[in-house]
Amino acid sequence: RALCTQLGIDLIVLKLNAPAHKNKEALWRKQRYQRISDHTPLMTHILLGHHENDQAETFLLNAMRGTGIDGLKAMGKTNTHNKRIYKRPFLSIQREKLQQYLINQKICWLDDPSNFDDTFKRNFIRQNIMPILEKKWPQASKTIARTASNLCLEDEELSKINQLRLWLKT
Repeated sequence: RALCTQLGIDLIVLKLNAPAHKNKEALWRKQRYQRISDHTPLMTHILLGHHENDQAETFLLNAMRGTGIDGLKAMGKTNTHNKRIYKRPFLSIQREKLQQYLINQKICWLDDPSNFDDTFKRNFIRQNIMPILEKKWPQASKTIARTASNLCLEDEELSKINQLRLWLKT
């Protein structure tokens, strides 16, 4: 709030309902998207703070769910939801580098307290699995995130090839 005030940026802070549901994360994500839609005009560009470590965690989380290629692509740099455009400009930057940049700029880093609750699957991966992988393979987050990115590129190329095939058929 202080930073937005200092920078002259409008800010709306809303509380999400704490559902008595086994998949709180999915419900909270749905509520966030809905609240953003409720308070922004159509086709608004919304920047999200997801970074490379989030991308690696999403890949692993989806792999553990047994997802297909769409899930393994993890998060795209751009996607549209409720006619709003969501962009993730930091997907190729590690969390530590973002945090160090903010510290150097004298901007406070804010962690959601729920990020420390490892009963949530993503947090379990973040706190327990990733440290083990990074101990053995220091570039684990970067490599896993690159795999997700490569799947996006391959899927885009496949899509273009399939479009060409359809066009040639007609």
